[in-house]
Amino acid sequence: MKRLLLFISLSFSAFGSTAQTFDDWIIQRTYVDCQDVAQHAAEIIGALYDQQKIDSIYLFLDYWENKCEVTPLVFHTQVLLDIQTQRFYEDRINKGFIHELRFYKLSAEHINQRNDQPITIPSPRYQELRRIDRAMIQLIQRIAKDIALYDNEDEQMILEFYDADLPSFRRIQQADPEDSRLAFYYHQVIKEAKNMPYYDVALFSGFSQFQGGVAIFGTRPSLGFSLGIGFDRHHINAVFDFKFGPSPTDFDVQLSDTLLSLTNWTGTYFGIEYAYDLVKKPRFEAAISPGIAYKVILVLEEDNNFQADDVTINGINLSIGASLKYKFLRKTYFLANLRYNYVNYRNRGGTPLEGSYYDVRLGVGWMLNHNRDDVLRQLRD
Repeated sequence: MKRLLLFISLSFSAFGSTAQTFDDWIIQRTYVDCQDVAQHAAEIIGALYDQQKIDSIYLFLDYWENKCEVTPLVFHTQVLLDIQTQRFYEDRINKGFIHELRFYKLSAEHINQRNDQPITIPSPRYQELRRIDRAMIQLIQRIAKDIALYDNEDEQMILEFYDADLPSFRRIQQADPEDSRLAFYYHQVIKEAKNMPYYDVALFSGFSQFQGGVAIFGTRPSLGFSLGIGFDRHHINAVFDFKFGPSPTDFDVQLSDTLLSLTNWTGTYFGIEYAYDLVKKPRFEAAISPGIAYKVILVLEEDNNFQADDVTINGINLSIGASLKYKFLRKTYFLANLRYNYVNYRNRGGTPLEGSYYDVRLGVGWMLNHNRDDVLRQLRD
């Protein structure tokens, strides 16, 4: 504590001293650590700003950055000072600049949400970091309010962004990307965020209505789940679907020299289904979905009267379908899927099993795309 008091007292006494400037003093004191600088940064910068010692603020910001390495609020302070002193150049605006604004918006939202509430997390270090951020954000707002002159629309939008208690991208979002470098890179970042991969898992149940050569299976219930990955409007899902007999009609299966007439069976569907969203809204998606799968029907289990191993009938399943998703919670959605399937089972010596069937699936899914959603939410209002 004594070192901190000495640091602050020497800093402010040096501001008005003619024998030694603040610039000279700060260069000489390399023993001050990151915590010392960060704890009193807002007070020191504020005092220097009151005296319009802008070059000293730049030196202090460099000093702070060297001491702490990761200092996000230094960036935003420098941007405002550059605009005030006409040192800000448009080529500084890029995708990284947009992300820095996004991080600042997140910090400002966090600070303002807690501004009127006691911090309940039992961590003195956490409380101190919140205090430092709050003081610096208030100082950044103050500097932004003071700047009356700017060179172009981008600088004006930057000032409005920092001036607000809750920063917003609304003005940037509405600007013309052809006229505004800020708007151009903002929309580039939005596009990249939309293309970030996201994941989901769904559980469903339903039924299958068999037709043609497979009509002997009748209408059977099914249970399944899917694991998916998506990019904007594109989805690829690994689907596992299980159907259960018995069949209302006997079917024949060749086992060595014996022709068996069976009704019991269990079907397993291992498929890859692609979906493209024809309609994509915040809560609603409607997609067309082709797919291919490997179908296996277990017709005779290992524990049987014929002393035979498991007997299965296999085939390739081709399908086309329509899928609807409705989000009723932020990460949870209702799923409805209707598919038309063509299948040809290899049942040599037995009943020909080639035909089609309709699948109806209803279920619930969960989106596992926290990073993508958080980035888009932070970039929008």
